[in-house]
Amino acid sequence: LNGTRHAPQLAALIRARLGRHGAALRGHRSASLVQDEAPANMSGTGGKAPKGYEALRPATEMLNGMMKEASMKLDLSQITCARFHRNQVMLMQVATRDVATFNGQAAEARAQVLKAQAAIGMLSEKIPAVEGELAEHRRTCRSEIDTLKFQVGIVTRDLGVVRKILTMVKCDDDKKKKALLQAGVADEEDDAEDEDDEDAGLDEHSLVQCAQCNNGQGMIMLKNADIQPLLNDLQSEVARGFVQEQLKSAVQDDGAEAEDGEEEDSEEESVALTEEQVRHMTAIMTSPAKKADNKTDEGLRVEPMPVPPKPVDCAPTNGCRLTKGSCGRLRDRFLLVEGGISDRLDELTAQLSKLEHYCERTDASLVAQLASLGDQLREAQASLAASTKLQIDSESQAALKGRLHAQLKKEFTKTLTQCCSEQNEARSEICALTKIRGELYKMEGAKIFIADCAVSEWVVAECSASCGGGSRKLSRTITVAPNGGTACPPLTATEGCNAQPCPVDCRLGAWSGWSSCSAKCGGGVRQRSRHIKVPTKNGGEPCERTEEAEPCNVQSCNRNCVLSRWSSWSTCSKGCDTGHAMRTRTVKKPAMGMGRCPRPTHRSRRLFKACNKQSCQRLLPPGRSYLRCTGKLDVVLVVDSSGSLGSYGWAQSKKLAGVLVEAFTAEKDADIKVAMLEFSSRRKTKWITHLTEGTKQSDVAGMRWFRSGTATDQALGMAQAEFVYGRPDASPVVLVITDGKPSSARRTLQASRSLQKKAKLVWLPIGRRAPVGLINKMAATPKRDHIVRFRDFRLMSDKNLINSVIGATCPAVK
Repeated sequence: LNGTRHAPQLAALIRARLGRHGAALRGHRSASLVQDEAPANMSGTGGKAPKGYEALRPATEMLNGMMKEASMKLDLSQITCARFHRNQVMLMQVATRDVATFNGQAAEARAQVLKAQAAIGMLSEKIPAVEGELAEHRRTCRSEIDTLKFQVGIVTRDLGVVRKILTMVKCDDDKKKKALLQAGVADEEDDAEDEDDEDAGLDEHSLVQCAQCNNGQGMIMLKNADIQPLLNDLQSEVARGFVQEQLKSAVQDDGAEAEDGEEEDSEEESVALTEEQVRHMTAIMTSPAKKADNKTDEGLRVEPMPVPPKPVDCAPTNGCRLTKGSCGRLRDRFLLVEGGISDRLDELTAQLSKLEHYCERTDASLVAQLASLGDQLREAQASLAASTKLQIDSESQAALKGRLHAQLKKEFTKTLTQCCSEQNEARSEICALTKIRGELYKMEGAKIFIADCAVSEWVVAECSASCGGGSRKLSRTITVAPNGGTACPPLTATEGCNAQPCPVDCRLGAWSGWSSCSAKCGGGVRQRSRHIKVPTKNGGEPCERTEEAEPCNVQSCNRNCVLSRWSSWSTCSKGCDTGHAMRTRTVKKPAMGMGRCPRPTHRSRRLFKACNKQSCQRLLPPGRSYLRCTGKLDVVLVVDSSGSLGSYGWAQSKKLAGVLVEAFTAEKDADIKVAMLEFSSRRKTKWITHLTEGTKQSDVAGMRWFRSGTATDQALGMAQAEFVYGRPDASPVVLVITDGKPSSARRTLQASRSLQKKAKLVWLPIGRRAPVGLINKMAATPKRDHIVRFRDFRLMSDKNLINSVIGATCPAVK
């Protein structure tokens, strides 16, 4: 080492390379210097100085120790920096993933913001429109309902007027009197007035035909000072029209009676009115109805107001004529007026109820629509707020994670640069120490082979945990064994690993059931969903879709109905004179959307074929005038007893009823029960016999003519109720003998339709005034199988027609 004094570059190198080890080297140098002087001293004392390796051993050991320390420092730096590299890369990856996640959330939130803004804009326009529609709907409904209520009020008032008139009309059975009114007039005054009327050829139930009245349109009035003002008080056009129609029919009754063979005393012919009579009738026509008398003080005697005198004969006019009427028929006409007004009231009431129901339903629908739109608006506003907050939060988090990533990146670069410097410094120190050691041996002139320990690279074992922090072992082997050089560093080590949080995979619940289809046809969608039990974390497996949808009901909405197979043919509707058997098809699957379905009466659903074509007259055995019915039937015979029949028509009706009862009950082999119902007004309808009793000729002979209205609807309802007492295996049949228009055509039509569901309904319209048009509308198809018409009362004795009735009633005759 003395040579260092002669090699200043080496000394400088040692000082520069060794740094903090300079003091030790300086101590070593002092020791070397002592050794240099030792031979002189030792020679004086007789000792020997060490030579070769032994002379350099202390310095070698010191250098080797310094080299080992530098190697351990290098190993530690490499391990620490590698761990830092892994952790920092992991943190930067997490930050990068978080930035991407928050950016995605921000983008999705932005889309929701735009969607919510669009929904809010649309709803902000739609809600005022629906509110306006609701307000307009309510105004329209109030106006229409008020109008209908006003009409109902007017018609109700007019109906009350007509019913008041009916209470005033009292018909006496005594033909000689024929008084129309029981108005409290003294008999003496009536007698006097009757004498006056006899001279004029008119009475208080006579009708006045005025061609010049009503602004030249013509008018028929009742020559009665108490009733005509009430008729003038009618307000609705419907009521006025019904009154004129029925009074006109009453005027025309005389000629019709003669044509029908009416055997009653013929009414007097029409007579012309004088001018004074016309003015008198005009005053009655324009006079208001009498009000109720005001109560006066009992101590005050009030003189009755004078009555204008009756007009005296003068020159007759050509514009007005007077016709005497029949009280019974006139009352029957007023009953028809009552029925017509009642029908109109029912129609108005039904329209009002339907309108109110429609208005309520539409109002509720619009209110519900507004509520739904309001909910949607609030949901859109809440979605906008939540989405905006999510967007802002996500953008903030993305920016924060971006700054974190930049900080991690900066720290990563700085630390790894520092690691590189430290490791290079350690390698330089090892290299310098190796050179120093070699120079020492070279200066000493020793030729010694020195080998430092060399080890392999670290072999990294598997981490004890894949995440959440584990540990792993590092190991290396000796590749060069030490020989006088540095000792081997540690061959094993332990370090932490996989410190990143464990990823959490998404876990989903079970699928729910499929929802109902959004459309019944034309292609709808049904959905199902499942909830997230465990959300994804730390880069775990993402959730699969939580909702599924699939198409459903893809069939066309415009589907025609599907019909069943044809039924079997029914029994023949008539026993002779050509009846019809019928077969039908029902709806198996209803039509959908714009699909079509034929009516029950369409030929694709109902077919007829002729049957029993033989003539009824040819079936008659010799010596018998009428057919007899066979089979098992429950027959209800409904006989009209209204005043429009007249005495001759009533007699003919009774005769026809007797013949039919005989035909139904005469055959011993037949199992036929007959009930009889006589009907007129609602208060004058009576069961003569029931199905449980049977009907005899004496029952028919005992019927009394009611001479009132024509409540056909009530009679049909009672006939339908009678079959409660009928036999389950018997065929139900209803025969209706009628001449007049029903008091309520609307209710009669409804009652006939209801009855036809339970029994066969056969109409026997009699006389020229029979409502043939209405009966054709009410009768079942084929019409000829359910209608046998007697065009006038005289034909009610016609044997061929009566046999046609029997044939239409009974499926089997003989």
